[in-house]
Amino acid sequence: MYWVITFIFGLVTTVINSFVLKLFNRKEYKNRVEIANSELNKTLKNFISEAGEIPNVFLIETLCVAYSKSYKIKKGDMNNVQNVVDLLIKEVFETSFLSSSQKSKISNELLELKETYLKIDQTTNLITSASFREKNSVSKMFGWARS
Repeated sequence: MYWVITFIFGLVTTVINSFVLKLFNRKEYKNRVEIANSELNKTLKNFISEAGEIPNVFLIETLCVAYSKSYKIKKGDMNNVQNVVDLLIKEVFETSFLSSSQKSKISNELLELKETYLKIDQTTNLITSASFREKNSVSKMFGWARS
């Protein structure tokens, strides 16, 4: 009888420990995502202030990949280009080191970058969905109507 109670107690303890560990790991992962996004924003802000130009979409995406790898997180959990640009615009307007004309110029360039990203993203989504429909059509699945 005692071995049954010991077994059940051990099982309950194991379940509780695994739940607590998952909770802790999830919190730590979210913290790493937040730090990676913060580092990305700081890097881009420094790039804009030092170089005096706005980075392109591909540079931002490359930095996202680099930071996600260095912090061992999924790229999809990082901010996308649209969110990064929004945060950069906020940073530009919060700084007291730029004149209003400089803030306006930089924010307009960032908005143009955001529009470019949205066009690229929309085009990519259209191509992906068309490719998916073509690959998964019934005639392709069964080999009918091949041209």
